[in-house]
Amino acid sequence: MLPHPIHLKKVPVVVRPEYTILYERVPGVTFVHCEVRKGWTKEVKARLKEDWRTLCSLISPEPIYALHDPEDLKHEKFLKMFGFEFVHRYDEYDLTDLYKKDT
Repeated sequence: MLPHPIHLKKVPVVVRPEYTILYERVPGVTFVHCEVRKGWTKEVKARLKEDWRTLCSLISPEPIYALHDPEDLKHEKFLKMFGFEFVHRYDEYDLTDLYKKDT
């Protein structure tokens, strides 16, 4: 069961002109958010993947979680590209999928 919506501060951990990666900590769990601001290019993808590898090595061995709207196929592809796997579908509040990446 997902905790009731807890809005803790999202902390930027990588800030680039093209994107920002943020961590959000809820009791016992770290969620990741990624805000892409500029056009998606091969260069942006490569830089983001490198930043992501570095972040994963720093937080290891704790898993990282992401919430996903199951109707957003583009976001699902993005999650899988960065190594996230589907864990569970929740429908208590809104239809939401939970994805996990072991670091």
